[in-house]
Amino acid sequence: MFSRSLRFCITLCLTVLLCVTVIPARANLTTVELIKRGQTAYGLGQYQSAVDLWQQVTQQGTALEQASGLSNLGLAYLQLGDYDGAAAVIAEALDYLELQPQSNQQQRILAQVLSAQGKLYMAQGQLNDALVVQRQATTAYEAVGDKAGVLRSQLNQAQILRVQGYYHQTLIQLESIATDVDALPDSSLKAAGLRQLGNALLLNGDTQGAVARLQQSLEVSKAIDSATETTGALLSLGNADQAKSANYYQQAAAVAPTTSLRLQAQVNLIGLWIKAGNFQAARDLLPVVASDLKELPQGRNAITIRLNLANSLIKANGAVWENRKTAQLLAETLQQAHHLNDQQGQSYGLGYLGQLYESQQQWKNAAKVTQQALALAQGSGTDIALYQWQWQLGRILEAQGDIDGAIAAYTQALESLQKLRVDLIAASPDVRFSFREEIEPVYRQLVDLLLKADTASTQDKENKLQQARNVLESLQVAELVNFFRADCVVTQTVDIEQVSSKAAVIYPIVLDDRVEVVFRLPGQSLNHRSAMVAKERVLNTLSRLQRSISYPGVDLRSRSRNARFEVVADQPLTFITPAQQLYDWLIRPIEADLATADIDVLVFVLDSALRNVPMSVLHDGNQYLIERYPIALTPGLQLIDPEPLANRNIRALVAGLSDSVGEFPPLPNVDAEIEAIQAQVPSEVLLNQSFVEPNFASKLTTGRGSVVHLATHGEFSSELEDTFVLAWDGPLNANQLSALLQSGEISRDETIELLILSACETATGDDRAALGLAGVAIRSGARSTLATLWLVDDRGTSELMGSLYGELTSTNLSKAEILQRAQLKLLNNEDYQHPYFWAPFVLIGNWL
Repeated sequence: MFSRSLRFCITLCLTVLLCVTVIPARANLTTVELIKRGQTAYGLGQYQSAVDLWQQVTQQGTALEQASGLSNLGLAYLQLGDYDGAAAVIAEALDYLELQPQSNQQQRILAQVLSAQGKLYMAQGQLNDALVVQRQATTAYEAVGDKAGVLRSQLNQAQILRVQGYYHQTLIQLESIATDVDALPDSSLKAAGLRQLGNALLLNGDTQGAVARLQQSLEVSKAIDSATETTGALLSLGNADQAKSANYYQQAAAVAPTTSLRLQAQVNLIGLWIKAGNFQAARDLLPVVASDLKELPQGRNAITIRLNLANSLIKANGAVWENRKTAQLLAETLQQAHHLNDQQGQSYGLGYLGQLYESQQQWKNAAKVTQQALALAQGSGTDIALYQWQWQLGRILEAQGDIDGAIAAYTQALESLQKLRVDLIAASPDVRFSFREEIEPVYRQLVDLLLKADTASTQDKENKLQQARNVLESLQVAELVNFFRADCVVTQTVDIEQVSSKAAVIYPIVLDDRVEVVFRLPGQSLNHRSAMVAKERVLNTLSRLQRSISYPGVDLRSRSRNARFEVVADQPLTFITPAQQLYDWLIRPIEADLATADIDVLVFVLDSALRNVPMSVLHDGNQYLIERYPIALTPGLQLIDPEPLANRNIRALVAGLSDSVGEFPPLPNVDAEIEAIQAQVPSEVLLNQSFVEPNFASKLTTGRGSVVHLATHGEFSSELEDTFVLAWDGPLNANQLSALLQSGEISRDETIELLILSACETATGDDRAALGLAGVAIRSGARSTLATLWLVDDRGTSELMGSLYGELTSTNLSKAEILQRAQLKLLNNEDYQHPYFWAPFVLIGNWL
């Protein structure tokens, strides 16, 4: 993960880098001329020449000019890797300023010196101190009305937040100044501001917006003829536009005015090729990079480039470079970081060395350096590194047989992830894509440890089960936050175990070598059972069952007209074998426990791909699970205001499409479905042309419906952008739908009791598509959501909905029991016995 953040670190300094020829200094140059020529030399990467020029300023200028010269000198020393020299001259500059009377000029130079000090702290990995000082610089610039200085210091703050891993806060910081950046004339400051904004948008999932901003940065960079800013924009575009990454990195390497920038582009290329398995291309470029690295001056940029390269080489596992050479690269990098007192660089260097030792099963060495990396991360404010090294230490301790130590390390890793939850888990598509590889395994591996740990007492067993249950719930929340890229808690919640209910709560989780079922029966403590089976076999069985009951091979957008004929023609029992196999893994291990308990509903908290398959279809060899128990789903052990439905008068707001809209075919039985609803409960109806967003929003705000029923095309996906329901005027994505529903609740001061989505489906080929359904259910604010996992036969849906609404108005049964009755009515009808018709309907949330 850090390798991605490294790629965004184009340079630690936002100083303007101009492309003009350096004229040798003459003894009679004025202080102003010396300052300008020093800036020119600095911009060309000729840092020693800049030092020589700025040293003259410190000897012949006024006190304020000397302070300014010392500040610039500190930046040059910083680039040369002389952190002690940089710290000394910056401290001297602050001493000069303390003796001067306060004036606008004194405050402006104070801001400049503070900014330089912040960059020094950042280069040393002292990120919290760097952020404090940059905020002080902003205050000083504001005091003298220096708008450009304010923008520079705010950009520096955003850069620090990004390196710490606070991606969401970074975007907030940059969006607050975006208008000011846009208003700037073409300049290096504008190019840098646009680039940082583009990077932040990318980290927060807006790839399209990111590319647009980065293209603007590239245009400004070319307009001012800045090779440095052009290189920076090309590097960032390579990160954002994955289809063109190699091309952008190659362009960046070609135009880079300094060795440092060229190496950044080339190291990114090597990482890209390793990820794609193109090891030969990486091997061909590596000797050039290794040679140039030796000539690179010591400094934070050099350390960053080395770490990025080492991280990519570790992933190649010796296929590009010998592991001993990678170890040597890290050892040299650590020496540089130690010499510069760069705690962040030392932390990552040691952490990556621990990864290398781990891959070679050198457990003792791996544990030692990982613990050192962790200590440095804790001291430097590098929050994003904490969980990585805690997780790594957990894996190593487990391999050494120290299970309790491993559990403690994993627990600390999850605590660190909680701090970064919105910023890290809700990050860019690149980061979200790695959720399974870099975040989710922390949860799963901890559950694995907790459930297989030897326990000395009954109390210890209960404690570990309780912790495992809490970790499972935290994983559910993390997935939803990752889906919405925001905290998805919308109302006050209450623990379902405090609800007066005879519910059995079941947590199945698929681990690498087994299925674990954590469960709690009414009035009993948590317990668990295991079924030893390889993860791959479970996933294959789930896929077979889903295909056999939902028919994804058929055109989903047109099959509603002839679905019954397809089912008759198909072999009717192809789903029985996988349905029985899943029953054996998920239910049979706890079957005896369920039989002896007083249960009125099974509540499942489902793991990953399990969500795509309805639990109702599990088969014990004689009957379906739905024939024995009402079934509900919940994304966690908490519900929204668990008040029984029977305590509310039922009114419905029904919106639907029976006509075709664009590529979406008509749903001819929606008219009959709506008529059936109107016959059972008072209803307001928006059909076809009247079902547009403004009308829907108005009805939600002014109406009195406790049930919102959407009989329209919709799709659930593991991607937020691909989760939607269709209105006449176009799709409403998950965020738009949630915002409309929540706004309506607030305006009416009334909770939606039941949200029904009766013509939706999960995205084909997406094994986590039902995550979108869970997200909509939670984010909507409705107490319960009833939805379909696949697009079902219209006539069957109409019949089920007629039964459902009839029960809602005439009985005091729970929602789960009402749905069970409606499903069984279809199941017992010879026209609808196949699970295709009755199984896709799932109840999420409050089952009462």
